[in-house]
Order: sequence, then C-alpha cells, then structure tokens
Amino acid sequence: EIIVLDSAGYGPVVINKAVSIIAPAGIYAGVTAGSGNGIVVNAPGGHVVLRGREINGLGTSTGSGILNQAAASLEIDRCTVSGFANDVNVIVGPSGIRLLAGPVTVANTVVKNNLKGGITVLGADAQNLIRVTVVNSRLEGNGSGYGNPADAGLAVLAGALVTVKDTVATGNFRGYSVCANGQFQAAGAALSIENSLSSRNVVGLLVASNQVACAARVSNSTITDNLLFGIEQQGGSVATSLGNNFVYDNAGGETFGLTTTPK
Repeated sequence: EIIVLDSAGYGPVVINKAVSIIAPAGIYAGVTAGSGNGIVVNAPGGHVVLRGREINGLGTSTGSGILNQAAASLEIDRCTVSGFANDVNVIVGPSGIRLLAGPVTVANTVVKNNLKGGITVLGADAQNLIRVTVVNSRLEGNGSGYGNPADAGLAVLAGALVTVKDTVATGNFRGYSVCANGQFQAAGAALSIENSLSSRNVVGLLVASNQVACAARVSNSTITDNLLFGIEQQGGSVATSLGNNFVYDNAGGETFGLTTTPK
C-alpha cells in the first residue's frame, strides 16, 4: 500500500503487481500526461486500488487516463479523470477510463471532457463477460459528437455486464450507451441503470446491437432534457423499464421498448 502524504504532481505510471495507491482527502495527488496514457494497470492476478487521484490529459493526450488491461480486480475511488482521448481519427480506442478486463468498481469519481468517451468497457470473450460497477459518479462533457461507438459518458461496447447506480451523466454526446459497435463485435452486452440521471446530452440512452442483440434495463431513473432522443433503440435491441422511471421533455424517443413489473 502506498499512501501519498504530500500534495504534488506525478508522471504517468504502469502498475504490474498488486498495489493500493491512496491519496487521503485534502491531498492533491495529480498525474499529468499530455500524451499517452496516465495510469496503465497490467497486473494479472493482482488486486489494485486507485483512490484520490487527479489524472489530467491536458486536452492534448491521445491516450487513456486509466487503462485496465489485466487485474484480479480494480477499484477506482474518489478520482477525477479529464482531458484524454483527443485523437479524432480513432473510432474506438482510448477514453477517459478504458476497461478491457474486470471486475472493476468505479465509485465517487468524476470523468469529464474526454473527447472519445468517458468510460468505455470492451470485453473480448463472449463466454467470460467483464463485470463493472459504476456508483455515485459523474460523467460530464465526454464524446466528440461524431456519433462513434465510444462517444458517451459510459459506453458498454461488448462482452460486458455493467451496473450503474446513483450516477449522473450530463453534457455528453450520449449519456449511456450499450453495443454501438454493430457488426464489428461478436459479443453482446447488458447495461443496468438504477437511481441515476441522464440529462442535457444529445442522446440520453442508446441501446444498439453488435452481431447479437444487447439490452439495457432501467429502474427509478430520470432521462430528461436531452437534445435529440431520450431513448434511442436500434437493431432489435431493447431498453426495458421497471415502470418507475421519469422520461420527459426530450426532443424525441421518449418510450421504452418494453415495460415490465417488479419481481
């Protein structure tokens, strides 16, 4: 365990073994990466904790703020990740937090102003899906506006089961999205959203498909004031409501594909 005792700025780092890097409240522990990745986690079998880190790509980095390639588990808590993924020529690649392995928990974290997406989740194995939980976090101003698969506060691209709770997505191209990769990805994915907000994005929630249909399930959440669609459904994939959501005052696409009763 590494405890940061003094406020300071630090350079990029690669983590290749189990470790906890913790900055207590009130301590500034910044990682600045004007190019490339901020923190890379490649620790097969290792449990990694990142807590209290400020990771800044300065609006020029074409890498990811946090890139998880391998770990027994990764916990990202009380972090801020901003200014990454600034290569407009990349369709799917670096993002603010890019998760290629799991399980991962993102909690009490702000992910903002990352050009090619806030948090992206991409699993390669349809039989062993990545499991990710995002809780009590804020996703703001992410995505380029070109409508690429990763242009969202949270983009679940393929091969993953992702749960979101008590989280705000605002000012992104899409607030939340699942499976926008079309025929480029064989694996599906599922996104569950509870007690969360998607507001003032272009699209509140996109549910699309890869080579197979994908799913989003939404409970006790608000989707409002989005510029184009509140809910956009494509390719036979469906957004399912538990019947207790507030979807209002979006320009179009107000309706869930399916409403089910609590069980």
